[in-house]
Amino acid sequence: MTDERLGEISDAAMTTWRGDICALLAEGRADGEVTVPTPDAVLAEQLLAMAMGLQVLATLPTSPTPPETQLGLLDTFLAGLRAG
Repeated sequence: MTDERLGEISDAAMTTWRGDICALLAEGRADGEVTVPTPDAVLAEQLLAMAMGLQVLATLPTSPTPPETQLGLLDTFLAGLRAG
């Protein structure tokens, strides 16, 4: 990143989002909704990577990823949080 201030803002946002996602995953575990053995930190990174990638794919000028496909990816990820 060439803009140091923008980099700091982005880092702060990612740190906040990671914390928020991990807190929600912990809540889901406590409620019995998240049962996979994958550590919450790994799940949070997977979700963030998917979200960042979808932001890019959604803005492609000639072949953006349709909203229905994006929701399908998210639904599949969330369904995978339950083991077996």
